[in-house]
Amino acid sequence: MGTASGNPLRGGEPVASSLSEPTRTLLSALLDKYERSSAFRTGEVPARAIQVRVDEKLLPGYVSGALDPDARRRMHEELRQLEAAGALELRWVRYEEGNLLERVRLVPQAAETLYPLVARPSLRRRLDQLLRELADLEAALSALPESAWSTRVMDWVQRWLDDVRKSVQERARWPQSVPEEGDKRAAWWGTLRGLAGKGEEPLPVRLFSKRYLGHSKALERLVLPRLVSWLRTYAIPDVAREAGVDPGIYASDEAVLASVGIELGHEDVSFCGPVRLRWPSEEGDAAELDARRIPHGVSLDPAALRGLTLDLTAVRRILTIENKTNYRHYIRYERQPDELVIYLGGFASPAMRSFLRCCRAAAMERGELPPLLHWGDLDYGGILILQSVRDSVWPEAMPWRMEPEWLDELRAFVDPFDDAYRARLEALLADPRYAWAAPLIRKLLEVGGGLEQEAQLV
Repeated sequence: MGTASGNPLRGGEPVASSLSEPTRTLLSALLDKYERSSAFRTGEVPARAIQVRVDEKLLPGYVSGALDPDARRRMHEELRQLEAAGALELRWVRYEEGNLLERVRLVPQAAETLYPLVARPSLRRRLDQLLRELADLEAALSALPESAWSTRVMDWVQRWLDDVRKSVQERARWPQSVPEEGDKRAAWWGTLRGLAGKGEEPLPVRLFSKRYLGHSKALERLVLPRLVSWLRTYAIPDVAREAGVDPGIYASDEAVLASVGIELGHEDVSFCGPVRLRWPSEEGDAAELDARRIPHGVSLDPAALRGLTLDLTAVRRILTIENKTNYRHYIRYERQPDELVIYLGGFASPAMRSFLRCCRAAAMERGELPPLLHWGDLDYGGILILQSVRDSVWPEAMPWRMEPEWLDELRAFVDPFDDAYRARLEALLADPRYAWAAPLIRKLLEVGGGLEQEAQLV
């Protein structure tokens, strides 16, 4: 970007508080055009004049004569002062000089002097300040203790910084990914510093906000939607690739935030079955829990997964269930003694994937891998949820109570879908990873609707 130099307004120049409203409107329109011009981006004289036509659209009543005569005369006088100072060039309607303006042209070299006259912050100065703030953020992140997590987040931030700087330096525009308001921007810098500094430990959103922004509701109030959008662009592609899952599993804001350890809700790991749990102890002994003695299930905080080992000797089958209603019903009325039943709660959270890996490791250690079955909705989402388990944790996982015949048996409960939804299902048929789901997909397309698994309890 070029840099304007000099101030042509000297001696008796108008000030913002004294300029009339029509003059401020006209100058603001000129500055709008200036900020979109090559003169602003490069500092060079533009090939086309930066000017506005003084018409009814810009100043209602000016051409028709409805504008107050005193306001008209005052505006003309103020514009003449600015022309004399070298900031503007006035073009009058032929034979109406001093009475009716046709156009007002901006002298680009004087553009920066007009901002204070309309009480408007200079975009050039704001962009320069933004570049300084970006450098401060980069320095703050570089000063964090080095860890695998901070390095990972820095990769995301660096890609974003490159995009932002390119937008500022090449396009001379305020980047959409950065808040313009000061309080929101300060919260945004704090959020990125907190994301890199918190480590892999999952934190409730309000604890994260209190710790890094100083107020428990600041993140939700000031920058949460921006953070989710930023993560989808710069983090989720990496997160999904590393987890070996389709990025589509991060459809909800909650899933996006959970992928980087920020919890909108508290994600306990809930299960029921003949499992023994063991945790190491600093004293050398170990804490143990025999889940067989708890007939209606156990819920673990994600933090409890650290150091956890499982004994699955008595487990002959593992069943994951998508929805809470079906999970509660099944463990109360249908669970078999040798069955481990796990509440999946939709797409498996990082904590849930960690628990399933513990289960798989325990099973592999004993040399016998039990089948893992999944009971979910008979629809596009249910198919993707099971595939995400296959991709990230348990390649052999298969559906249960998701046979196509359920759509005929419970036709009265089928929810119709639209053409866009149909297209997404058809796309799955072309993906060999979803071969296991082909019969269900074809039935869904035939019926024209999906089925929530709660309908199977009616």
